[in-house]
Amino acid sequence: MLLGVDVGTQGSKAGIYDPHGALLGSGYAEHAFVNIRPGWVEMDPLQILDAVINAITQATREAGSSAAASVEAMALSGILCGPVFIDDGGRPVRPLIPFLDTRCAAEVEAIRSGCPPRWVEECGNASLDTYMAPAVLHWVCNHEPEVYARIAKVVSLAPWVA
Repeated sequence: MLLGVDVGTQGSKAGIYDPHGALLGSGYAEHAFVNIRPGWVEMDPLQILDAVINAITQATREAGSSAAASVEAMALSGILCGPVFIDDGGRPVRPLIPFLDTRCAAEVEAIRSGCPPRWVEECGNASLDTYMAPAVLHWVCNHEPEVYARIAKVVSLAPWVA
């Protein structure tokens, strides 16, 4: 059996499939958005992890214990907008700043004016925007230096969940 997990924007989905691709069980759990003030939105990585576990639990129950016990591989995908800043132990040091948040506009402009055009064109993003990891990291450095000092790594959400 195979387990597929999508850590999406608004929620996490899980499905257990047989080797022929037939869906045996599925689950879904919503993610919580915290609107701090206009233009500022955050998400708790631990709540998202709980949502993933909840979705997998639902899929497992629906598929049945024998199918769930036969899972041999897992595929995981997830949103890229909203970096997870983690400490040396892999624990998040602050909530995610996702794509709905626009607080990093000044940092985006600084990157845009300070980086060669080639970097902006080839950075792997469709556009230089406020949810990009470099902009968010720059914002944390500028506005939360005590948090910035605790960051050991910056990872995307799905690899952190994995």
